[in-house]
Amino acid sequence: LLCFFFSSRRRHTRCREVSWARRCVQETGTWDFQLFMEAKGIKLTDDEGVVKFILQEGTGEMPKPNQEVVVHYTGKLLDGTVFDSSVTRNEPFKFNLGTGNVIKGWDIGVATMKKGENAKLVIKSDYAYGDQGSPPTIPPKSTLEFEVNLLDFHDQRKPVEQMSKEEKQKYAEENKLAGNEHFKGMRFKEAAECYSEGAKAVDAIPKAERIGENAKIWMALHLNLSVCMNKLENWNETKKNCEAVLTEDQKHPKANYLIGIALSRLSMYDQALPHLNIALEANPADASIKNEIESLKKKMREIKEKEKKVYGKLFQGSSLYDEKKVPKAAGIPKYDPTNLRTFMDIKIGNAEARRVIFEMFSKVVPKTVENFKCFCTGEKTTPEKMMSYKGNKFHRVIKEFMMQGGDIVNGNGTGSISIYGGKFDDENFTYTHTQPGLLSMANSGPNTNGSQFFVTFKETPWLNGKHVVFGRVIKGMDVIKDAEKVKTVEMDVPTEAIIIENCGVYQDNVENPENSQTILL
Repeated sequence: LLCFFFSSRRRHTRCREVSWARRCVQETGTWDFQLFMEAKGIKLTDDEGVVKFILQEGTGEMPKPNQEVVVHYTGKLLDGTVFDSSVTRNEPFKFNLGTGNVIKGWDIGVATMKKGENAKLVIKSDYAYGDQGSPPTIPPKSTLEFEVNLLDFHDQRKPVEQMSKEEKQKYAEENKLAGNEHFKGMRFKEAAECYSEGAKAVDAIPKAERIGENAKIWMALHLNLSVCMNKLENWNETKKNCEAVLTEDQKHPKANYLIGIALSRLSMYDQALPHLNIALEANPADASIKNEIESLKKKMREIKEKEKKVYGKLFQGSSLYDEKKVPKAAGIPKYDPTNLRTFMDIKIGNAEARRVIFEMFSKVVPKTVENFKCFCTGEKTTPEKMMSYKGNKFHRVIKEFMMQGGDIVNGNGTGSISIYGGKFDDENFTYTHTQPGLLSMANSGPNTNGSQFFVTFKETPWLNGKHVVFGRVIKGMDVIKDAEKVKTVEMDVPTEAIIIENCGVYQDNVENPENSQTILL
C-alpha cells in the first residue's frame, strides 16, 4: 500500500513521507491514514506562518480569487480554548476569497482547499491578529488553530435586490432543487440553507406580483424550510416559516401541523392546540396528529396541577402572611427624578414594540430594586446562566387585576431565580397596591422573592402586606392597558405573545411623568 502510495513521488518527498508513516505506525500500532494526514503538515508560506493539515480530502478544483466561499469553522487558541465557531451558531460563514475581508492566513489557507475538504489551519500571529490580538478573546501575538470545512464556492452572484423578477424566480428554483437533493440525502442543515436562499429571492418579489409559478415556489420554499427546521428542532424558525405560509392559506394542513409541533416544543401549548386540531380536521385518520394532541393535553394538565401547587396561595385573599402584622403604609410620593429608572420595550403580538418606563423606589426597597435592575440590564448573565428579562414574556394576564412576567427559568410561571443566589426575603411593605401601573414582586409565600414580578391594572388591596411594591410606570401606561385587552385562554395565558423585546436602565429624565400623583394610603 505504501509503495503504491509513494510511487509517483520524488525520492526526497518519499523519504519524508515514509518517516511520517513510520511515526503513525509507531504511535498507533497500525496504519492509520487519518493520523498520517494530520501529521503531514503542508507549509503554505516559506516562514511556516500558515501550515495546513488535511483532515478529510476534498474533490475537484480549488476556489479562485474573488469567488465567494462558504465554510464552517471552529477557531481555537493553542491551549484548546474555542473563541469562535460558525458550527455553534449553526450558520455557515461566507466571504470573498483574496479580497482582504478575512485574516491573511485564511485567504492563503482556504485558497488551497477543495470542495468538501476539512482541514486544520495553524496560523501564526503575523498572518492572524498580529501583536495586538483581538481582545478579549484572542491575546496578543497568538498562534491560532482553525478547523475549516469548505462547503462550497462560486462566482459572486448578483445581489438579490439587483435581480430582475425572472432572475429571482430562477435563483429561487435553483435553490429549491439543490435543497431537495440535500433533503433526500438527509443533510437538513444544507437543505435549509438552500431553501432559505431561495426564499429570500422570492420574498423580494412584491406580493402583488407573486402570482402563478412565483406564488407556488414561494409557498414550497417556506414550507420546505419549515420541514427542515422541524427536523433540526429549530422551533422558532419552524414557527416563523409556518406563519408565512398560513398568511396565504390559514387551513394549510401541513403548516398547521408543523407550527403546532413547534409551539408545543416552545411550551406555548394553548396556541399549539388550535393548529393541531385544524391539521386533524384535514387528516382525521392520522395517528401521529392524534398522539400529538393527546400528549399536548396531558402536558397542559400537568402544568395546571403544578401551577396549583406552586402558586396555590399566590394572589388569594388569604395566605401565609395572614399571621404577620402588616406595618402601617406610607403614601406613595410624587415622582422623584433622583430615583433609578428602568425601561422595557414590550411587543404585543405582531405590533411594533413600545417603551414602558418605570420609576424604581430605590431609596425605600434598594435590594429589591437592585435585583430587578440587574435582570433589566442582564449584567449578571454568564455563559452558563441567562440572567436577563430580554426576550422574556408576560405569561399571565388577568383583566382588571395584573399582568405577570419575569419567569426566566421556565417561561410559564413555575420558575424563579434571583441575583442573590436563590429566593430572597421581603424587604418591607412600606408601599401598598393603591393604583394601576405599580410594580410588585410575585411570590409563593413569605420571603420567596425571585425574578417574577407583576404590574397592576387597578387597586389591589388584598395584596397589601404580602407583596413588595418596588416601582411604578411613569411612561407607557397605554402599553399596559393594551396588554390588559389581550384575550387569554386556560391558566390566564395570553393568546398573543407579550414579549420584553429589550430592557435596561433609562438614563434620561422623564418630563411630565404619568401615574405619579401622590396617593395617601
